[in-house]
Amino acid sequence: MNRPFLTAIILLSFCVPLCASGAVKSGDFQYYAELGTDIRGNAIYEVVLSHDILSKCSPGCANIRLLGPDGSEIPYVILNNNKSSDPPETHNLEVVRYEQLPDVSVIIVRSPIKDKPFSIIKLDTPDRDFQRKIRIRGSNDMMAWTLLTEDSIYDFSSQVDLRKTDIKFSPSPYLYYGIDLSSAGPSKDAGEKISLQYKDLKFSADNSANRELRIDRIQGQVPSAKNTDAVYDEAEFTQFEHYQEKDGETVFFLKTGLPAGEVWFVVSDPYYYRTVEIYGSDSGEKQSYRCIGREAIYRFPVAKDNETKNHITAASDKYGYYKFGIKNGDNPPLKLNSVKFRWLRRSLYFVALHDHRKYTLAMGSPSFEKPDYDLSKFINQGNRHLQSVQLLRTSGIMENPDFEPLSTIYVKDVFEKKALTLIVVVLVIGLCYWLYQLLKKSSGAKEQP
Repeated sequence: MNRPFLTAIILLSFCVPLCASGAVKSGDFQYYAELGTDIRGNAIYEVVLSHDILSKCSPGCANIRLLGPDGSEIPYVILNNNKSSDPPETHNLEVVRYEQLPDVSVIIVRSPIKDKPFSIIKLDTPDRDFQRKIRIRGSNDMMAWTLLTEDSIYDFSSQVDLRKTDIKFSPSPYLYYGIDLSSAGPSKDAGEKISLQYKDLKFSADNSANRELRIDRIQGQVPSAKNTDAVYDEAEFTQFEHYQEKDGETVFFLKTGLPAGEVWFVVSDPYYYRTVEIYGSDSGEKQSYRCIGREAIYRFPVAKDNETKNHITAASDKYGYYKFGIKNGDNPPLKLNSVKFRWLRRSLYFVALHDHRKYTLAMGSPSFEKPDYDLSKFINQGNRHLQSVQLLRTSGIMENPDFEPLSTIYVKDVFEKKALTLIVVVLVIGLCYWLYQLLKKSSGAKEQP
């Protein structure tokens, strides 16, 4: 094979990859939003990603691009507005006195630190199925006591996932804390049980005043000095497709394209305990859903309050479609009024390169993956709250008239793949022919005398 022909094949093999790679263009995206023009160069700006923007982009916001005034790609980083704080201090409290009276157990504990306020006392107990009233008192000399809070602790974990052994109160810097534990109801004979009942919902717990609650450890928690509350966004839905399965399960679907960090249910029923499963899918096809969360929601009275948990968490960045299954058992379906999605607010941060110029946020392209910019090394989740940033608002989401349809992109991809396959085939044939010629010449040279 002659050298010019081989050189042409090698050059041709690089042609398609080079043509396939190119700069980002505004026509690559289906939607866009314009940013405000009151922008100064070298300043850091924050753009809140509203639910309209999130619903238009891919999971993880991988196909969002920030375009400068000249159409160039501007580096950015997307971060969650999560809670930022120092971890709370937790200390073991020393038991200095314990007294078991007929109707109450009295425990006096001593703080190992001075002048630091505790706001939570945690009781570590191996016992299950109990309910107790609790009073927390504070003192510096064990003579004069101040009532800090009255609450209750309980455990019904053998029947439902419900347990509370932490007591919260206003931060109080006392040296001694008194813990008074008593039965949650009138005194009972030893071995007798109380029953927590609300209509058809029943739980039981040993409420005997003569039965001591075993406590392995008592801890106090000092609140964090630096605390920035997390910021959440939400969207509520009152219309959704639902139907009843043969086994009594209520199933309903939502097309949102939003993150499902927390899903809240507004239910009219006065009491209930139901297991809820949540599934996510990008396409909405029947076989494409996968389970991303399974928890119980409930409402029933405990002590003097109603114990309520009406939300579940989901291990989901975001899906286009969600399916929910509520396990009703033999109970009538819940009266579901609305479903609310709640997620940590997401913001886009970037450093402006120009003064008073137009920036464009483009999204909705199916052909782009998540970018890797150097900016993420300097602005990250750990130091986000320390940055001096300015909030920048966006215009409404607009359709891009120059967007190239998805089918055209697929045609390009198919053409490029076929062209590359053809080049590889030609290369293989050419190399085989070249090797054949070498072998032929070699064998001919051996046959000569």
